[in-house]
Amino acid sequence: MSTWHQRLRNALKDKGWSVAKLARETDIPYDRVIKWVNGGVKNPRGDNTLEVLAKALGVERDWLLTGRDFSGLDVVEVYQVPRIALGELESVTTQQIADWDGEWQTAPKGTGTSAVSVSVEDDAMEPKLQSGDEVIVDLGLTAKPDNIVAVVLPENQRPVFRRYQVPEITSSGSGTVVFAANNKSYTSYRLELDLGYRIIGVVTHRITRLT
Repeated sequence: MSTWHQRLRNALKDKGWSVAKLARETDIPYDRVIKWVNGGVKNPRGDNTLEVLAKALGVERDWLLTGRDFSGLDVVEVYQVPRIALGELESVTTQQIADWDGEWQTAPKGTGTSAVSVSVEDDAMEPKLQSGDEVIVDLGLTAKPDNIVAVVLPENQRPVFRRYQVPEITSSGSGTVVFAANNKSYTSYRLELDLGYRIIGVVTHRITRLT
């Protein structure tokens, strides 16, 4: 079966367009389109990227993605996010997410384009989260009170999961913030506001596998 890169090249040829023409017509950066055409990315990221490409080229989205014709059938769309190691969470960029060429994790449809999948490594948030659970972490969300967040703390080399609690702010503007563990065997942290910690992202889903 042909790859999606080959189908993209064939559609361009049938349309009589260059890569530059496709980039202009879709408002997608040229360097990203050429990477797709040359096979540098397994599949494109973005909520409607495939739809935009298919519409511009006059082909079906499902054919472009899979090479198959699903006309007349009900299609269930499966959304995927990059699956990364917890230790890489702090350094991953939105561009790396957009051009991801590694392992993927199935996620709920509508998950943000800045989301990734990470495996939990301890039981600090038990019973909400346990070691080995797979969670979706959105790096583009702003933490709100009671969100479970991935955060780098002063005592930790790697990100950990904790519950973000409302900062206590005084009239002078100083205050503290709490990153709480559900499991009392693990440390909760009370820190000065905006000092010594960095929230990386917000946990939006836990992936459950039914057996």
